[in-house]
Amino acid sequence: MIATAIEAPPRPLPIRALNLGYRAARRVGAHPMPLRKYALMDRASREAGGLTDFGDPRFEEGLGRLIESLESEDRLNGIGRVIASSHITNLLRRRLLFTEHLRLHPEIRDEVIEKPVFLIGAPRTGTTITHHLLSQDDRFRYPLTWECDELHPPLDPATMQTDPRIERSQKLIDRSLSLAPDLDAAHPIGAWEAQECALLHAYAFHSETFHVMFNCQGYDRWLTEQDRTWVYQEQRLLLQYMQSGGLRPRESWLLKTPPHMNNIDKILAVFPDARMVTTYREPTEVVASSCKLSGTVFAMVEDDIDWHDHGRYMRWRTSAMLRRNVELRQQFADRADQFIDFPMTRMVREPLECVAEIYAHFGIELTARTRRKMTEFMGRRGLSSRKPNVYNAADYGLDVDEIWPDYQYYRDFYGIEDTRDRSPR
Repeated sequence: MIATAIEAPPRPLPIRALNLGYRAARRVGAHPMPLRKYALMDRASREAGGLTDFGDPRFEEGLGRLIESLESEDRLNGIGRVIASSHITNLLRRRLLFTEHLRLHPEIRDEVIEKPVFLIGAPRTGTTITHHLLSQDDRFRYPLTWECDELHPPLDPATMQTDPRIERSQKLIDRSLSLAPDLDAAHPIGAWEAQECALLHAYAFHSETFHVMFNCQGYDRWLTEQDRTWVYQEQRLLLQYMQSGGLRPRESWLLKTPPHMNNIDKILAVFPDARMVTTYREPTEVVASSCKLSGTVFAMVEDDIDWHDHGRYMRWRTSAMLRRNVELRQQFADRADQFIDFPMTRMVREPLECVAEIYAHFGIELTARTRRKMTEFMGRRGLSSRKPNVYNAADYGLDVDEIWPDYQYYRDFYGIEDTRDRSPR
């Protein structure tokens, strides 16, 4: 039996009962709670008051691939099937609602999106703390967690502090934290936090969030082969939609998700004036820490996890992202003024100095008020005030010495030094 990499906390009795009943049904050959594409679409339509226009039909292939992966790989436990069904239905319902809103308000497509700032570092390289730190500048506009959870209607600045979606979002977060207490150590979350673009991409059903939630490797492999130019075009439309309620950036949008790193060409095709901040880190640490984060999430919806299988998959997945990132950075070397890079260690050690360099590089004024807010934020949320995120590559069947040579090209590009302890044992 492979050792448990993540110790799951005791689940509430109703969830244990649901999972037990589901396992019993599977043992006798039954297949309760199946996921069916058109049944979920019909359910979403009913919940959206009979709306049937989902917008750009290209989302359907991703939806179909996701469901096929969840069904054929059959990793979900009972609560996992409930969560998957509910999550997919809600995404479809909200897609119907914002498509209808766009039909009624075609002027939204004239909303201006200029010089967005994209944080494009690899997973587990400090992108989240950088995102949250920059979000202290209220001249930036960024997706809020509660806003991403329920896009419709566009938030109204006059009522956004009391919007009922905030409480609903926080309840979902609290429920997740009760099932995965280590999640906040690996990736701080909250209804008011600046959120990742991957949650917006989920509305197109072309998003890495699904693998993190459900460990659907087949879908995720399919996703790596897709041209996501249209997904970024749809993201641009969603940003126009989101700011149309009245909360527009005075500087620019602040956008982040690690998969941006291997879609730089798509970003520049849709947002040619984009400004990009890269954080980087020793790549073997990226692989191991990514195993911990994604495993912490999908451990809620999967039983008897093969952690070594997860480690092999994350090694492949991360390797593909890093290699594509270096290829794209070399491809766009003539646009170096649109990029600025930082090692994670420096971003953690000297966050305000790094921020000052970002602002100077992109010609943004760093005001005294913004600097003060960032300093206060680091006092509240710096690493010293948080529970440590502990992980071990060996728990996932990964031998760091074995995989070390695989990433030398990434170290060479970003100038990452070899800091391994070579002292005799």
